[in-house]
Amino acid sequence: MLENWERILIIDDHPLFADGLKAAIGTIASHIYVQIARTGNSGIELAQSRDYDLVFLDLKLPDKGGIEILNEFNRLSVHHPVIFISGDHNASLNMRAGQLGALGAMSKNIDREKLTNVLSAIDEGESYFEETMEDQVASCIKLTKREKQVLDGLNRGLSNKDITEELFISENTLRTHLRSLFKKFNVKNRTACVLEAKSHHLI
Repeated sequence: MLENWERILIIDDHPLFADGLKAAIGTIASHIYVQIARTGNSGIELAQSRDYDLVFLDLKLPDKGGIEILNEFNRLSVHHPVIFISGDHNASLNMRAGQLGALGAMSKNIDREKLTNVLSAIDEGESYFEETMEDQVASCIKLTKREKQVLDGLNRGLSNKDITEELFISENTLRTHLRSLFKKFNVKNRTACVLEAKSHHLI
């Protein structure tokens, strides 16, 4: 496993977690050299100085936030695979990480099996987004075929009139579907409905 990997960088200011993660990686692939940066600035310097097969990036650091650091990577054309790590991992982090070009996001409460899954996914050119409680709730949100079509129209910015014409339904029928969608996502308007659906990976 990970035969061609050489280096992993951990950017995290919590010694207990960072050192534990380094040790866990060593039990999975002992040939990989793991470096730890305790600050965002030192992490950026290391990321610029050499190639890494993977960077674990803490969302909250004392000098720079993980999102700020990833934006800096993009500005400097530093293109290492990045996994966000956070103590308060949630579905919004999954979405934000994907938007910024990270290959995944995971909770700091991770065991060896999940870590193995992370490394395997990246090694195979895939992404890894750890399922959260919000994701589990999302999996319980069931939309009808028509509700999905209406949601798609909202996502594309169509007006009510455009949606009714495209789906060949009446205004009253559309309002019924909208009320149902708003109730399922616990929102009060179209924009919030789309944002909630995206956070639950339903569009």
